[in-house]
Amino acid sequence: MIRTTVSGADALEQGRMSLQAGDETMALHHFRESISWYLPVAPWRDDAVEALWDMHEKQVAAGKYKEAVQSLSMLRAGLMASRSVLGTDGEWRDRVDAALAPLMAQWEAKAAAQEGRPLKGDLASRTEHFAQILSQDTLPHRGFGLLVVFGFILWIVGVWRATGLEGRERVKNLGLGALGFILFVIGLSLG
Repeated sequence: MIRTTVSGADALEQGRMSLQAGDETMALHHFRESISWYLPVAPWRDDAVEALWDMHEKQVAAGKYKEAVQSLSMLRAGLMASRSVLGTDGEWRDRVDAALAPLMAQWEAKAAAQEGRPLKGDLASRTEHFAQILSQDTLPHRGFGLLVVFGFILWIVGVWRATGLEGRERVKNLGLGALGFILFVIGLSLG
């Protein structure tokens, strides 16, 4: 808890210093890091979230869509990195996704116009496309996660028990370990 508190607060301070020095890129990284240091009561996270949101709003007002998308993407990444069972960031994630989808569509349209290439669909359909992408859950499947844990335990127990045995009992325990390894690999590959 001490490390999380110190690291989160330090990353927030580094972000503020970078922003004051005019280095928005480093400020983005530090604020995102600050958000990632999660504790149920973490005042540095709220400040970092607000700082990234403010950066995004200023960038949109200045017509800097690319930079605004980067700011919101870093904010989203920080929120996703610190997801917890408590689910305290749900409102912020929804708010970020609602702002990010149309912003991505505007950035794409601006880039297409600058490059002289056609836009695939209109702005509304591209916004809907990006909203659909953002709505997809990126968490691993819990069932496969449990399969990984169960398989790993079975693998270790089977091999460990086989080390002190001979003959048929050893083969039986090595088979148990092999089954655990197979379950472990299946869970990793499908999860």
